[in-house]
Amino acid sequence: MDTRKINGANLVMENSANLHNLYDKVRECTENKIVSEELEYKNKMLTDLLQIDAKTGCVLTYQQMVEKGEDTNPKVGGGETFLHLVAKNGHEELCEAIIRNLVDKYSHSDEVLKTLGSEEDVAFMHFCNLEGKMPRNSKEQTPLHTAAIHGHFKIFKLFIDKIIDDTNWQWAQLDERQWTPLHYAAMMGHEQIGKLILDKFADHKPAEFMDFKLQSPLHIAAYRNHFNICKLLTDYQAPIELKNAMGFTPLHIAARNGNEKICELLIDRMVDKKPIDNNGLTPLHIAAFNGHFRVCKLFVDTLDATDECLNPRDHREWTPLHCAAHNGYIDVCHLLLKNVRNTKPKDSNGLTPLDVAEQRNHKSTCASFNFFYKNRANKKQYR
Repeated sequence: MDTRKINGANLVMENSANLHNLYDKVRECTENKIVSEELEYKNKMLTDLLQIDAKTGCVLTYQQMVEKGEDTNPKVGGGETFLHLVAKNGHEELCEAIIRNLVDKYSHSDEVLKTLGSEEDVAFMHFCNLEGKMPRNSKEQTPLHTAAIHGHFKIFKLFIDKIIDDTNWQWAQLDERQWTPLHYAAMMGHEQIGKLILDKFADHKPAEFMDFKLQSPLHIAAYRNHFNICKLLTDYQAPIELKNAMGFTPLHIAARNGNEKICELLIDRMVDKKPIDNNGLTPLHIAAFNGHFRVCKLFVDTLDATDECLNPRDHREWTPLHCAAHNGYIDVCHLLLKNVRNTKPKDSNGLTPLDVAEQRNHKSTCASFNFFYKNRANKKQYR
């Protein structure tokens, strides 16, 4: 037989086999793609249904999904679970139904725990159970944080009563930036939730927790001008003189905001009424720089009538009078001029507040300084 014919026949058979294999792979890929698209479509439909259910709070819809074997607390996008969404929308009855299913799913009897080999295994099982009952989103926030942010007190209390005890509170309360539910309650002004935390977990000293920027809940409440939260926290002995990463106490923050009421509350309860930040600035410096006359007057009326208190110097040797002159606040400048001994303090560059005002071209402020100095000189002359 001709060798060329044999080789040709073998080549045809080989190509035919390869072609069949290629067809099989194409068919397999097509089938996998169809299955994948069907699964993706089903997941999208389920996610849409969960989104609607979380907004409406329908317990029956959720129970039907669970009965069909669906996850008791599926992911719904953005790293959030269904429980996060329900807590956000404030549906207490639906939230309770989810909690019941999660507790059943992530609780193990003593008999089961005894079968584990070591204490580490038991601890790991407890951790897995807690993580299942109180999951975290992409920001490491649990539904506990969500309820605190949106002010749903009943749901927050439900979590505390059904899932979070004194032992696992420490784990459950911290998110990725070390904010606790108390930080969020302070930020949003949710007094009832804040009081529950302070009462329930007093041994953990929740008011003393500081985030990565060293901000306590009291710092946050002062930033947001929530007087009632500031009072609540100080009533529960929150440390008033804690400093954040900038060296700001809550009093610095309230002074910057011009919040006279919070300033008065904090001054009344502080030991050091003239704390300094990382740049040597006192709250009076901050209030003067921002032109908050009433807050400046509060300090003048409250602090000792000495230059140590009313004319303190920062790291540049600036006084509150320099700060007010820099921004041209005539009323604050006049208030301070009337109450300090040294009305012409010099900074590290030898500049007085009047020099600073002249550099900034604050003509009215300069005229006010000159009028004050002239008037004082005339009074001394006629004595």
